[in-house]
Amino acid sequence: MLKERILTALWGTFLFLSLLLLPWGKGAFFFLLLVVISLLGLQELFLALKERGFQPFQFIGFLSSFAILAPTYFKKWDSLPHILLCILILCFLWGLLFRRGQNLLRDIGVTLFTVIYVVGLFSYLLLISLSKANIHPPSALFSTGSWLCAIIVITNWLSDTCSYFAGRYWGKRRIFPHLSPQKTFEGLIGGIICTVIGGTLLGAWGKMGILESGLLGFTIAISSPLGDLAESAMKRELGIKDFSTLLPGHGGILDRFDSLLFSSFFSFYVLRFLNVIQ
Repeated sequence: MLKERILTALWGTFLFLSLLLLPWGKGAFFFLLLVVISLLGLQELFLALKERGFQPFQFIGFLSSFAILAPTYFKKWDSLPHILLCILILCFLWGLLFRRGQNLLRDIGVTLFTVIYVVGLFSYLLLISLSKANIHPPSALFSTGSWLCAIIVITNWLSDTCSYFAGRYWGKRRIFPHLSPQKTFEGLIGGIICTVIGGTLLGAWGKMGILESGLLGFTIAISSPLGDLAESAMKRELGIKDFSTLLPGHGGILDRFDSLLFSSFFSFYVLRFLNVIQ
């Protein structure tokens, strides 16, 4: 199990960072990667919801992946509220025409939640990667936004890894046994310490200020376990252990990216507040 977890993390990290930092295509390859990941994440959550008796509007949800990420890639952010309203109206029309209005509010609600949770939060990775950041990548081949996004991704996965191993070897006191029995106080503290140190060092390597780097590391150290706990609460309510078995040793796409969804969201606004990105 541990060997599978490590091997999956290694090849997954290599693929993800390679497409993120690829100097050709102006971020198009990373955009397409996020579209694929979003579609897989939507499918996982839709299937889990259907197992509990919900009937989300899957086809509309899948269309939303491209409908939300494409304007983000082309920096047409003003159109995103209108797109969400279009998704809402399409769900209403589909429900009225093909489902006779049965369970309309319930199924529209879970569809919009899934779209915003999966596609909406993944879009922040794209926003960061396309931004102009006040940092200096180690190579002129990398854009400032993609390098900043790489720092966030690496720091987030450092948080996951350090929390896992600190909890595995020293964890004794459980902090949320009703949601995630494996989460311990020792694992949380170990993850926070390593993430703040790692985030500060990575930020400093990119010529970000020490204060800004430390605050970014602290933001990820707090938001990453929150994202993990939020998904644990969802899985507990849905009665599942993992969303899928796509990634050996990790579970599904959402099981692997749960913490990154939250940390990218909070990191974006902290970095905007600190004027690191524009």
